[in-house]
Amino acid sequence: MIAMKKHLKLIGSFLAIAILFTSCLKDNDYQPLPNGFITFINAYPDAHAITYTLSGNRVTTQEYKSYNLPIRAFPGNRDLRVYSHNNNSGEYEKKIIDTTITVKDSTGYSAFTYGSKEAPVFAMVKDQSIKDLNQKSATRFFNLANNVTKVNLFFGDDTEATYSARPIETPASASANETFKATKSGKLKLQVTDEAGKTIATRENYSFKEGLYYTVFLSGTKDADKNSLYIGVLPH
Repeated sequence: MIAMKKHLKLIGSFLAIAILFTSCLKDNDYQPLPNGFITFINAYPDAHAITYTLSGNRVTTQEYKSYNLPIRAFPGNRDLRVYSHNNNSGEYEKKIIDTTITVKDSTGYSAFTYGSKEAPVFAMVKDQSIKDLNQKSATRFFNLANNVTKVNLFFGDDTEATYSARPIETPASASANETFKATKSGKLKLQVTDEAGKTIATRENYSFKEGLYYTVFLSGTKDADKNSLYIGVLPH
């Protein structure tokens, strides 16, 4: 009987500890750290690769035409620098962008480096969903190319441009055109024409899936021997 009483007291002690521990957990529920999310895109044709750093920390190194999965970034003002590489040494060669970005909690961004070695450019836009896509895709278009004027983007066999008379982007114009819009889905040809209606770049049979988001961009340099005009597609 004494042994039984001791055993019951021991069980009671464990239960009391368990209740206390559970109470502590309720009083201190886990709160996730605030984060923004940035997808970095290399649309800069005048280097073999570029490196992005945030607050002095390297976040990604990318070859031309490439991009990364979204990277977490703490909210607030962050120093951003971009360095170009023109060989395979992996060393920082030249700082081409030195700016400050503002990151907000629970917000997604796409960040582009483009332009030329004479005039590199950085732009960052918000990634925001739209309503009622149904069987359509969501797209947006940025003109990040060199030596072009205003351009038009056609989907499939359309005779009317989905995006028309788009000049080379500035950071301000990129932000002004960051909103996605509902466009047709399916396996589609992409065609970019200049102001005169001449085709300057094409991309065959890209598959746009229903309900998904895509950033389409024109990059490269018109009439260049290397890294001529290219239509990039970033799936989100």
